[in-house]
Amino acid sequence: MRENFARRGLPAPDKGMARERCLGKRVEVPDPASLKDFFRFQASIIRGEITEKVEKPTDASLNGFKE
Repeated sequence: MRENFARRGLPAPDKGMARERCLGKRVEVPDPASLKDFFRFQASIIRGEITEKVEKPTDASLNGFKE
């Protein structure tokens, strides 16, 4: 987000602006345990790299989902 703002010549966003843009108004950030559990669930169902007839998520596919 900072890079996008810098490219457009805008001042860096503060935490409030980033939170509103990424989460929406009046939405609280989930606790770290919930996020970790959700990403574990997503890793178990995401379709990633196919090797030797086994589908497994790669770091890139999980990071792409997180973003």
